Amino acid sequence: MQETWLKIVRNSAGYLPTAKFTTWVFTVARNLCFDSTRKEAFRKSTATSLDSPVREDDERTLNEMVADEVVSSPDRGADSALVRPVLERALRALPDEQREVFVLREYQGITFKEIGEVVGVNENTAKSRMRYALEGLRKSLNDAGIDADFVPDNVGRTVA
Repeated sequence: MQETWLKIVRNSAGYLPTAKFTTWVFTVARNLCFDSTRKEAFRKSTATSLDSPVREDDERTLNEMVADEVVSSPDRGADSALVRPVLERALRALPDEQREVFVLREYQGITFKEIGEVVGVNENTAKSRMRYALEGLRKSLNDAGIDADFVPDNVGRTVA
């Protein structure tokens, strides 16, 4: 975030008011993210394995916890912390274009028109990518045993 604002301040003379300021900000942030991702490709991955212990005091792996608790826990709807890692994996499994539109819409709350401007596509393409993202997420979550009945009321749901 700091890098984004530094870049915006440094390049403020280049801002053209033909687009909304927020669209320009998201475009700058998006480009910085892509740059960072390209740099990270050359570094060793530090991602946590699903087979490594979740905590030092617990020998169970994330894979075991999700598999066991999702299937057998009678209170599974009350534990949104269980849904989060499955949802994060499902999000990471989406194609970049779909994940990007989903995050901009659901986490940032920007319109499809603005998303289109940020990512360089038209509004209908942004909507289409969102639809495919939602379908992919539903399939991944259903495959993991999580459906609409499982998700507690305090966990946000996206309606297509």
